[in-house]
Amino acid sequence: MTNDGETGTPTGPENDALDDLVAAEDWAGVVAALDTRWSALLANEPQLLRRAITALPPEVLAAHPRWAHAVEYVNRFVQNDAPKSTRFRGTAAAPPPRSLLDLLAQLTARAAAGRANGRLSDAVAAVREARAAVDEATPEAREQLVQALPELTFQWAMVWEYVGELDAAVREYTECFDHAVLVDHTMMQARAAGSLAWLHALAGRNLQARNRLAALPAAAGEWWQTRASISAVFAQTLLLIDELRFDEADRTLAAADLSGVTERWPAQKLLAALLARDAGSALAVLSQIDATAAAQPAEVQSAGESAGFVALARWLLFTALGNRAQARAAVAGLGGDDRSPMGRLALVIEASTAAEADDFAAAGRRVAPLTATATAEPRVLVSAFALTAAAQRHDPASTGATAATSFALALELARTHGLLWPLLVLPRGELAALIAASPAGAVPDALANRLLDSARDADPDPFAALTPRERAVLAALLEGRSTAAIAESLFVSPNTVKSQLRSIYRKVGVRSRRDLERAAVALGHA
Repeated sequence: MTNDGETGTPTGPENDALDDLVAAEDWAGVVAALDTRWSALLANEPQLLRRAITALPPEVLAAHPRWAHAVEYVNRFVQNDAPKSTRFRGTAAAPPPRSLLDLLAQLTARAAAGRANGRLSDAVAAVREARAAVDEATPEAREQLVQALPELTFQWAMVWEYVGELDAAVREYTECFDHAVLVDHTMMQARAAGSLAWLHALAGRNLQARNRLAALPAAAGEWWQTRASISAVFAQTLLLIDELRFDEADRTLAAADLSGVTERWPAQKLLAALLARDAGSALAVLSQIDATAAAQPAEVQSAGESAGFVALARWLLFTALGNRAQARAAVAGLGGDDRSPMGRLALVIEASTAAEADDFAAAGRRVAPLTATATAEPRVLVSAFALTAAAQRHDPASTGATAATSFALALELARTHGLLWPLLVLPRGELAALIAASPAGAVPDALANRLLDSARDADPDPFAALTPRERAVLAALLEGRSTAAIAESLFVSPNTVKSQLRSIYRKVGVRSRRDLERAAVALGHA
């Protein structure tokens, strides 16, 4: 057995035979070999696969259009020494599909291009059409797809993940893993298992995340190890953060290599933001985010889950820098509601911000729907119960026992899933009060100390206590408008504006418009 000089991977009689088929221009034999050995060649002999595909003449590609798409996929996937575009090029040049596999290759290439370019609606439409074609296919037709399904379903899962439809992504990644096991496609087993671990960890289903990590196949020394393991590294990092093991999480994330998977940078920056524990590191990560985002097309910057990750990262970093106004602005566009994973996280952020400003009633209102709608997302549920407990503790109509019950639910979920970090949505003082009010022994001293050492102080920004109407008055004032002009723009009387200004002065702790402007500048509101 010899080694392929380009990849360092072993070659044998079967591989020599494929080269011989190419040399003899036996294109029917080449296509048959590619159809039956695709997964093994991609995982073990990528350069041999690339040579065989790129040798196919135009008339063969016209008869087998799937390989016109495959050549671009392989070129992008195996050229480790060249800068990579996230686009699947060559789609337009491919001939019309002649078989189900041709159609799926075309639709998958279209989905990947849409995902990479921020055209997520186009990507979703292509994935839906591809999935429908597979589901409606005969058993005989599906049997012919067995080698290709791991790659195809992985690409479909990535579209669902990037668009934020995480349940659909989990279903496709699971199917990808099962297909990869069936054909012994180790590389795709690793990619799918890592992606599943990451999505489970994002939702706080940390038990399932650990199970998926345990299913990772051995990949030491494989050429694809770096790109296949990136999601697994992210999952491992988040699990450590959830356990408040920040130093270990730092070391784990430092091992993440985005080579070949540069589109994963928003997730990497979100984890880096979670680990930024001082102003210097927060500023460094924020600078990295802004520099990377500036190089992306506008459509990509504002699309899907990646945009949500960047918004969450910026919220964390501006909070660490003490600039609460910029932190709130960073997540203003997430659209907090209980209908999507990102919307539910946004509700938790809004509630946490309200709690830091001592507006526990507002915090309770924000998370009230989550205890019923986020039952499949322990990460959200732990935070929701903790914030509910804080709201109940400050509600004259509630009893201490009610708050203690809600906090006990949060603790039980946190311990079951290893989710201590989500308890830190509460400011340190509130968390300490709830721990102190818990039954004796419910929160061991070691656990209480870990939580309180990691918690943050309440929001020192007095502007956080302003009502929406007062914020509107402040914004108009900072634009230099007079009292009369502010009243006209807000459709209220000048006396109403004066009353709201007095309330703003009192909350911020100033006595004049000039002092208010200075405070707004100092705290990032102007």
